[in-house]
Amino acid sequence: LLTFGVPAALRYELRRRMDRPADLFSSALMIGGVLGAFAVVVGFTIVPHVLMRYPPPVVVFAQGMMLFAPLMLCNAILQAFYESQGDFKRSNAMIYVPPLLTLTGLLFLVATHALSPYSVAVIYEAPFAFMTLTTVVRLRRLLILPPNLLQRMRSLLHYGIRAYGIDILSTLAA
Repeated sequence: LLTFGVPAALRYELRRRMDRPADLFSSALMIGGVLGAFAVVVGFTIVPHVLMRYPPPVVVFAQGMMLFAPLMLCNAILQAFYESQGDFKRSNAMIYVPPLLTLTGLLFLVATHALSPYSVAVIYEAPFAFMTLTTVVRLRRLLILPPNLLQRMRSLLHYGIRAYGIDILSTLAA
């Protein structure tokens, strides 16, 4: 819910300004990192209130799972980057590989009799974290500190806020 339309803005800006993709890519990931950290703080604060009827270990675990929020947000930004570059093979892989890894992990948990709410929650998040981290490593050559960082961030957020409603509706629909 805290994308602020950055993935859509990155697609738009990269198609419009193809001259310096590293500047926009790095700026979008920085925004994603800040928004992800904000999501972690919000989650740590809200989770105890939402889960007040659950035992403390469940609440603490749920708060810990909030640490995946920055990776999930960056995953959406990375997918948008691939789409803007016309690399739909990698973009689609970011969509279908995590559920396949999740299914494999769930089957492993069933086979080893290790199925629990905690292990299932980790199995659902770990593939997205894996895809995000491996993609960032693959694209590390594009990670720079743009000389016009604030201007790039501003342009991404300017468009992103206007496209934000679509992200909210997509998230709620999912």
